Amino acid sequence: GAKTNHVSNGILLRSDLHTLFDLGLIGLTGQYKVVVSYTLKNSEYAEYDDNQILLPQGVSDYPSKEAITTRPLPANH
Repeated sequence: GAKTNHVSNGILLRSDLHTLFDLGLIGLTGQYKVVVSYTLKNSEYAEYDDNQILLPQGVSDYPSKEAITTRPLPANH
């Protein structure tokens, strides 16, 4: 809706990563680092674990830390 339709309320993801994000198998920390579930540690997705995401130049366009930190992170051990 009008209140959530803002650049800071979105993260552009490939379709496979979007599915994993929705399933709670990958997530983001408040420092914008990727967390990959331990269930994916032997997959091609393991390479993303603990990587910093690419961020926009303008800080005002960063994904909302509040929105990111309210989602539970996947178990990574």
